[in-house]
Amino acid sequence: MTAYLSDTGIADEILQALSTVVPGRQISVLVHDGRVTLRGVVAEAATRRTIKDLVGDVEGVSAITDLITLQAPALASNKQAPAPVTTPRRSGKRAVPGN
Repeated sequence: MTAYLSDTGIADEILQALSTVVPGRQISVLVHDGRVTLRGVVAEAATRRTIKDLVGDVEGVSAITDLITLQAPALASNKQAPAPVTTPRRSGKRAVPGN
């Protein structure tokens, strides 16, 4: 017979499991009736998948709502911004017929 885990117990188990993947409290965990909502920002999609897999393995989790977002990659400081695209303009002078 398995013991019933409270929402607080489930959250504690999840946070312990996530501590091996993400430093600190990068991901917030909310548990209500076994349904887990995850929020936060991670750098890679693989990390996001790992988090969901770990949470799914915790006993008592009945559903996962994934609100984790991926961090936008920063531009490398040594890269130059792309050159602006310029469109040639007309001179504004009209050709006069017969001249």
